[in-house]
Amino acid sequence: MALLRRILVISLAFSSIFVVAGCGGDKETQDGSEVKILEFVADRSEIVEGESATLQWSTANAVSVILLENGIRLGSENLPTEGLLQVAPLRDTTYRLEAKGADRSVVSREVTISVAPMGPPVIESFEASPSETRSGNAVALRWRVRRAASVEILDPGGRVLHQDSAAEGEFEVKPSSTSTYELRAKNAYGSVSAEARVEIVAAPRITLAASERKVPYGKVVNLSWEVENATDVYLVDPKGKVLFEGPGENGNIDVTVESAGAYRATALGIGGEASAKVEIDVEPLIVEFTATVHDSARPGAMALVEWTVLGADRVSISNGAGAVHETSKTEGKASLPVGFGGFFEIRAYAGSVVVQGNTSIQIETKPLIRSLTTGPLVTAGQGVAGVTTIGWEIDGASKIALVVEPGGLVDTTSKSPRKDEVQVLFTAPGKVTLTAFNHAGQSSVTIDSPVVPVPTFDAFFAAPSRVAPGEPVEIHWDTSDAVRVVLEQDGVEVGVDPSMVDGFAEIEAIGAPSTFVLRAYNALDFEAVSEPITVQIGPPNSLRFDTADGLRQYRAGSVVDLVWANDGGSQLTITNTLTGQVVHTTSDPVEIRNGSYVLALPEEQTEIPLELVVSNGAGSDRRTLELMAVTGPLVVDFFTDVTEITDGQSVLFSWVVQPDVDGNVPTLTLVDDQGVEYPLDGVDPLQGSKRFTIRGWAATPRVFTLTATSSVPPSNSRSVEVMVYGVPTVDHLTADPVFAEVEGQPVTIEWETTHGVSLALFPVARSGEVQPVPFFTTDDPAIVAQGSTTFQPTKNVPHLRLVVTNPLGTSTEADLRVGVDPATISSFTANGVEAPQQVDLLYGEELTLAWDIVRSTDAVLLEEFIDLSQRPTATKLNPSATTSSGRVRLDFPPGFVFPYDGGQHTYVTITNSGYLAFDYEHTTVATEDQPMPYAGTTWYYAAVDLAPFWDAMQNGSIYWELFEGDVDRLVIQWTGFQ
Repeated sequence: MALLRRILVISLAFSSIFVVAGCGGDKETQDGSEVKILEFVADRSEIVEGESATLQWSTANAVSVILLENGIRLGSENLPTEGLLQVAPLRDTTYRLEAKGADRSVVSREVTISVAPMGPPVIESFEASPSETRSGNAVALRWRVRRAASVEILDPGGRVLHQDSAAEGEFEVKPSSTSTYELRAKNAYGSVSAEARVEIVAAPRITLAASERKVPYGKVVNLSWEVENATDVYLVDPKGKVLFEGPGENGNIDVTVESAGAYRATALGIGGEASAKVEIDVEPLIVEFTATVHDSARPGAMALVEWTVLGADRVSISNGAGAVHETSKTEGKASLPVGFGGFFEIRAYAGSVVVQGNTSIQIETKPLIRSLTTGPLVTAGQGVAGVTTIGWEIDGASKIALVVEPGGLVDTTSKSPRKDEVQVLFTAPGKVTLTAFNHAGQSSVTIDSPVVPVPTFDAFFAAPSRVAPGEPVEIHWDTSDAVRVVLEQDGVEVGVDPSMVDGFAEIEAIGAPSTFVLRAYNALDFEAVSEPITVQIGPPNSLRFDTADGLRQYRAGSVVDLVWANDGGSQLTITNTLTGQVVHTTSDPVEIRNGSYVLALPEEQTEIPLELVVSNGAGSDRRTLELMAVTGPLVVDFFTDVTEITDGQSVLFSWVVQPDVDGNVPTLTLVDDQGVEYPLDGVDPLQGSKRFTIRGWAATPRVFTLTATSSVPPSNSRSVEVMVYGVPTVDHLTADPVFAEVEGQPVTIEWETTHGVSLALFPVARSGEVQPVPFFTTDDPAIVAQGSTTFQPTKNVPHLRLVVTNPLGTSTEADLRVGVDPATISSFTANGVEAPQQVDLLYGEELTLAWDIVRSTDAVLLEEFIDLSQRPTATKLNPSATTSSGRVRLDFPPGFVFPYDGGQHTYVTITNSGYLAFDYEHTTVATEDQPMPYAGTTWYYAAVDLAPFWDAMQNGSIYWELFEGDVDRLVIQWTGFQ
């Protein structure tokens, strides 16, 4: 409430003060220190608007004093405990004085000053709250006036809705349309009025649209809305998740759709709220659907089925015989029975939308071999045979095959494939394989043959094998598959431990030749008898004395493995004949028979002549070996990755070389038997390899020699041999006659080849498909080199392919196009000039075209040039490359079939090199033009059919277009080629 003025006067004395009124009271207490209001008065209780009155007060024991005007505190500071205050209220006003004591107790008094108006009323405010609303909502009409004796509120029609005498108040109305209300305030001096308008706002309107109404799970959909009369808009998905909140404006958002159902937009406004929805169907996403079986995958077995689905309400799984599992879980696993087909189907439902997925298990419908058994063990091998039985039990077999290795197929035609047995003759240890068959396939089981092997003699010898009369001998043996042995000398058993299947026996002095036999017995007590060995009387024979690797030069200071073999001897001695030093000696009869010794070479370069002497009491024998300890480089090893190649193939040569004694790394040279030197730059000379292409075939193995050379002589070399076969060539391939006039007419095929060991002729269909079965084969060297046979071409199979192969399987192919009654343009001239030469004409000059055709029923002459590159209806092709080797296949439009060379063609291969091929899927382009008809044997040259621009053309464009008419024409154009 506004005050015209306030004056605070503090005084100790008053005069002419008129107490108008007092209200409230002091707090009653017996304690004299309690707070009290001793006085609170106004000097005038009635005033005229514009006049003032003075408030006066005094208190006792007050710590704070405040003044309130119609319940509202005046000022923020405390008043003095006594004083004066001048006030000028504009309307009737109640003043309240409150005093607070030290104990926080409060006392109060009130005085009221009545204010008489001076002039007409004043309307300070008249307003509607809210000023905008929807129809029928409550609206408060609030007023505040001065000097009014009464107020009244009128509706838009002038009807009085409310009367009141209060200076301020409110009245509730519920307008149904926009309305203006009038407030009239009256007193004795007159009346005034004011208006308050209430706008009835229309209810919001909203529409919602989706860019797609049916989408896969996880796809982004754009939701857009248009709205009117709204202050706010929000969107929610079918699960109530808020997708958007914002002002009441048109808009759109991208939403990743994961739930099917109603997407709802709501518009809020003063006029209420409105909603719109759009239904979106979501196709569930099957992320995973698998089935596995740990045991036999047969119908009825349990499979572990696992699934993960997004965006589905429920999932149903069937096995082909009906649903076997239904669940609301979109991720899980279950053990489900396998159906007869092994297929599982999952259906994911999202509302009315269903998505299907499949998985399968390979059903084991093939036969199941439950057992494969054998009868009693038999002895077999080394010409000995034994008979026993093989039995079986099988589920689901329609027939069986029983194979014994070695031995082959066993006759089971009279036996049941389900459960039976058969007698089998075994000739050696090996394997037994049973294969069971039915419509679904086959199953096999392999077991060891029920055979105890015949004992074998891995070693049986006498050491020494030649003795002097009266010298002892040792008989040694090693056996396999024996459990006991018996040794006989000249038919008399020698006392040895029978269980000693590997061992020796010492025979004392032999005075005459003696024969020994060893008998060995297996677990079935089958006897095997060794070849007899005879110990002769006489001096020994030296059979061999060499190095283990066959070399003669070795690094000085290194070691060499010496090896030897002797027939007899009781003493062996190896001597360096240059120095007289005995290198090695032994009297061990086994070592003398076959032995070795590691010889340490001297540190300096020198020759090492060795002599081996073997002797007994009857005499001796000797052999020599010339070695050399060298200080120069040494080729320790030299080898290749292959021993046979075809001419033009490569060989990897590898080596290990030692430097000379001074550490100098040698220089390597590699030379073949034809004098060709192979560069070894950039290789490791000590241990390396390098691959070379070998040219030049030969009837005998080629020899390649690696030589290591350094500043310390001598050089050292090693050689390897490689057999080099020639590449097969087809030197001549012709047909006589060159084509058949009618189907089935015999044509003589003649050929000449080189480097072949086998030859085959295959029929070739017009489509280019090579028939799998040859009509002629030979491995006779003379016929492979030069021969002939007859061929009967047909329109469907008019051609042939010759394949000649060398010993390593390298083949060369040559195709021969024969054909049956082919149409041929034998001549086409312009003014006597044969195509494709150029004819120069003057404008207006006459042109004469002439042609001759053979074996043709129709001919079409095209006069006009049609530039396809300028026609929007033409099609540009995209060859495999822009170079001359580029090619592209053109499949003719439906209904267009091109007759050529007795065939009906539905496609053609077009090349950048300016020719067409009908009969073959071209994988290689013949880029160099040749005279036609082509007389060579390269298949892709022989496959050229129509060659208007045959040359190595490149960097151009190829167009085609079909022109339909009485005679359909398919035009192909090469444009812009270089």
